[in-house]
Amino acid sequence: MQGSGIKEVLSLIYAPNKILIGHACARAVIAHTLLHLTLATIISKELVIDDDDMDANLQNTIENVKNNTISYNDIENCDEKTEALLDQCNKKLKQYEGRGSTGKLWIQYFHMVSIAKEFIRAERMGD
Repeated sequence: MQGSGIKEVLSLIYAPNKILIGHACARAVIAHTLLHLTLATIISKELVIDDDDMDANLQNTIENVKNNTISYNDIENCDEKTEALLDQCNKKLKQYEGRGSTGKLWIQYFHMVSIAKEFIRAERMGD
């Protein structure tokens, strides 16, 4: 973790000695979620969405999420266009992972926060 920048980023958000050792759990979850969102935004900016149908499909899905008219299971049961975008995202993650030990650490961190978010979602939904 030394030199990766994770401590510096989290220290900008919250007190450095509190968030990395387990104090203030709610703040830690928020900080890790914000960092996860930032990584996802960086990755998504490099994705190529060339198909107009895919773009319209994504826009509809985003609007449905905003309006709470779509369930989590509907999103999980995605169609082939969304599956292609997911494959592209996974390839981009592998590409970042291959850039060196720091990139590998950030992608591992991304996956760990994804698992934590999935656990929190399951606890809240009763799954």
